[in-house]
Amino acid sequence: MAFLIIIFTLIVIYYILNPSSVDKIDVILTVIVGWLGLIIGGFFGEKSMETLHEKQEFGVKKAKLVFEEVDNIFKKYDSLISKLLEKIKNLEKK
Repeated sequence: MAFLIIIFTLIVIYYILNPSSVDKIDVILTVIVGWLGLIIGGFFGEKSMETLHEKQEFGVKKAKLVFEEVDNIFKKYDSLISKLLEKIKNLEKK
């Protein structure tokens, strides 16, 4: 913001000292519109980044739940397979 103020001041001084075909009010209005764009863009940029961060956190939590679910399924299958193998070994011994 300070950089924009410095640039604005330099442009105003330049056009005051060096008259040209460009109206001074055009430069002033252009810089003011630029400032407004910066302020509005910063505001909406911050809002969108907050929304993106919230969506990202939700996605991470959802992925963790899915991975835990998959891990539980694999543990159940492992225990079932080990029980089946034990039963097969017991049947082979008889």
